Amino acid sequence: GGGGLMGVHGTSVAFTHWPGAIEDWPEFGRMLGARGANHRESTEPIFIRRDDPGHPLTRTFGNQSFEYRDEFFRFQEVYSRNRVRVLLSIDTAKTSFEGQPRGNCIREDNDYALAWVRQYGRGRVFYSTIAHNPYVFWDPKMLAFYLAATQFALGDLAAPTLPSGKLTPALRA
Repeated sequence: GGGGLMGVHGTSVAFTHWPGAIEDWPEFGRMLGARGANHRESTEPIFIRRDDPGHPLTRTFGNQSFEYRDEFFRFQEVYSRNRVRVLLSIDTAKTSFEGQPRGNCIREDNDYALAWVRQYGRGRVFYSTIAHNPYVFWDPKMLAFYLAATQFALGDLAAPTLPSGKLTPALRA
């Protein structure tokens, strides 16, 4: 039972007043798992790490981190690995952060999640920031990722949602 929410890119600033993305429905941000839209260049080069290698939504990407260009949002408040199951994040060891920041793009914990799933009540939530540029949707691997995410949100694909911060080595195995 329960429904699904599938959010991409600017969904993290939905239900806000403009200018300035002023919060007007705090529960939406808690449900989605993040708020805001701080980013660098719209074609920023980064390396993407698969945080959850066995997860059904990320199988299309293989096991190695890979370089990608898009407008990647960095989240501050609300986002936490104790609330969401991180699927993809910025591989900070391989990425040299360049370009002009638009907003606060620095996290003290160096944790830059790009996509995740979670359970919210009886519903399923998927979010990914990788969706700014049209070429994202010409990429066969990204299309496979978004198809799996759609199936998950609809309840047609079972996928673990236990938050990353609560995963023990035994649970990972």
